Amino acid sequence: MSVTDKTQKTENPETTFAKPLDVVKDSDLSCQQKAKTLDTWEQDARELYRKDAQMTKKTLDWTPDLELPAGTGATFQKFKAQSGDDQLVIKATEGGEGNLKVNATQVTSIAGDRDSTEVFRDLEKIAEDYECAHQQVPQGLKSK
Repeated sequence: MSVTDKTQKTENPETTFAKPLDVVKDSDLSCQQKAKTLDTWEQDARELYRKDAQMTKKTLDWTPDLELPAGTGATFQKFKAQSGDDQLVIKATEGGEGNLKVNATQVTSIAGDRDSTEVFRDLEKIAEDYECAHQQVPQGLKSK
């Protein structure tokens, strides 16, 4: 086996092996190379986990619209959040429908959820993803 092939295996194990046990079973790598390969794979996995944890942190602080009726008998609920210049609004109905608006423009809608709580959770996730993507665009490139 060439040095290049061994380097590829040890530095980018996820492109060569399906699972860590495959590294252990590889007869072309020495014990030290296997240890290095597994360490690389572990470090890559930890980095992916760290990035995923950062991306899933909730950044929006939702507050209910207190001008609307709430609780039993309320037909819908509205929640608001502010992110930079963006005003976000979630409207969720007990019938399992709802929508997300950003700066008064509807971004998405949902139908078929179990209830307003499920609608809110689904739209909250979409709003977090939307704002994360929106914040990563350089200021001069954002559409108005």
